Amino acid sequence: KIAVAAFLFFACAFAIEVCFPEEFTTEAVSYLPERDDVFGSKTWFSVRAQKERIDIDMILHDKRPDRERYSFVLDHPAQKMYEIHYQNKTAKCTIRPITGKLEKLCLSKKAEHRGTITIGGVLVS
Repeated sequence: KIAVAAFLFFACAFAIEVCFPEEFTTEAVSYLPERDDVFGSKTWFSVRAQKERIDIDMILHDKRPDRERYSFVLDHPAQKMYEIHYQNKTAKCTIRPITGKLEKLCLSKKAEHRGTITIGGVLVS
C-alpha cells in the first residue's frame, strides 16, 4: 500500500504535460441549441509554420438550411488574419492585424475530468 501511495503522490507532484501535436487537423460538427444552429468545422494548426486555418460551414441557421461558409486564416509571421466570408458564390475578404505567436496547445495543469460524453457512435438496428 505504501508503494501505491508513493507512486500516486509522485505522479501527481510531477504531472505529465498533455499537449496536442505541433501540427494537427480536426473536424467537428457542432450544435448550438440556444440558436438552433448546426455547423461543421475543420481546423489546420501548425506551430512550426506559425499558421492556423479554420473553415466553418453553416448547415442550419434558425432551423433553416444555410450555405454560408467562413474561413479564418491566421498568418503569424505576416501578423495578419484573413477572414473570408463565402455566400451566394461570392467571397468577401477582410484583413485584420494580429500579434503574438502560435504556441503548442496543452491542457491546463489544473484541468479536471468533469464527465464523459459520446463523440460519435454507430446505430445498430
